[in-house]
Amino acid sequence: MEYPDLNEVERRSKRYWTLDGIPEIVMGGIGILWGAAYLVPEFLPKDSRIVHAYSESIWLVLIASALAANWVMKKLKNKYTFPRAGYVQFHEPKKSQRILTAALGGLIAAAFVPCSSSRQSTGSLPTSLHRQSVP
Repeated sequence: MEYPDLNEVERRSKRYWTLDGIPEIVMGGIGILWGAAYLVPEFLPKDSRIVHAYSESIWLVLIASALAANWVMKKLKNKYTFPRAGYVQFHEPKKSQRILTAALGGLIAAAFVPCSSSRQSTGSLPTSLHRQSVP
């Protein structure tokens, strides 16, 4: 009796992860959310406290939405994909690998903080895209 190659079974199940389109749908929703989040200051008064508070705290919303994407994908897959196709549990990554991934993510996020704080106070869009006042 020949035993199945478990590594091949694991690779095949990883390839099927995106077959149902759920990751693409969730990431598309995140992209729309992020785009809308950057447009909100354009519709608020330019010198209000709300705009300044929003501009300083929007990165928290963006990080939270990125972290929530994994939870949403798992919920959708549990509801729609796994009952039809089955579920294979992968091995947990090593603690050192999780720490390295978290550190790398933190460094990448820290690299974007100076970019967001150096934004002009006129808004987040380039000058050519700002609303024009009509006389």
